[in-house]
Amino acid sequence: MNDEKVQAVTLAPKLSIPLTEGIALYGKVGGAYVDYGSKDDYSYLGAAGLEFNTNHNVTMRLEYQNLTDINNDIVRARAETATLGIAYKFGGSEEPAPVVEQRPAEPAPVAAPVEKVAVTKTFTFQHLDSSTFATASAELKPATVQKLDKIVGYLNQYPQAKVEVVGHTDSTGSEAYNQKLSERRAQAVAKALEAQGIDASRISAKGLGESSPIASNATAEGREKNRRVELVIPEFQYQVTE
Repeated sequence: MNDEKVQAVTLAPKLSIPLTEGIALYGKVGGAYVDYGSKDDYSYLGAAGLEFNTNHNVTMRLEYQNLTDINNDIVRARAETATLGIAYKFGGSEEPAPVVEQRPAEPAPVAAPVEKVAVTKTFTFQHLDSSTFATASAELKPATVQKLDKIVGYLNQYPQAKVEVVGHTDSTGSEAYNQKLSERRAQAVAKALEAQGIDASRISAKGLGESSPIASNATAEGREKNRRVELVIPEFQYQVTE
């Protein structure tokens, strides 16, 4: 057998696993057509090796290969080889990777600032007449609450607004009594506004007694006009967007 010449044609896929940037471990598994003496045979092939990439064109390989089951009808044998090879690839030098120009990112568009303008707002005062309260009483009549809807809606629409509640009386009775009565009536209206959701910090209440009549106290009609509660919203500013 040692005097016989063995020739083989192999077909085996190669699988490489990189170990470092220039070194890879590879293996091959396949088959071979073997010419052994006067006989031809087929054999399994297995190989493993290391591949060294010295530069772009030159590769070195250190490989161990095994051919199994070589049969010439007299003996069954196998062939083992260890080889060191050099492969040269013809071609130009390795081209450097193209440089991608990094363009600075365009800044996101900046929205134009929203301009806010201060606007002055005024409100014509509302007054509750003598029918709002029972005679000599600071208790609001049930129907009076509905009379407050307009000013409550306004205060809800403009949170910047505040309201002043001012109580007045006619000249019937003593001045001190009228002063106290006007204060109690102003407080009653202020409480009614709070009950409808207006914060107490936005409400001020005071009484002026008989000191600010709008009609003559000499007549019943005039005295009726003087018995009133005024609701005044002072001038205020709020922001609008243009």
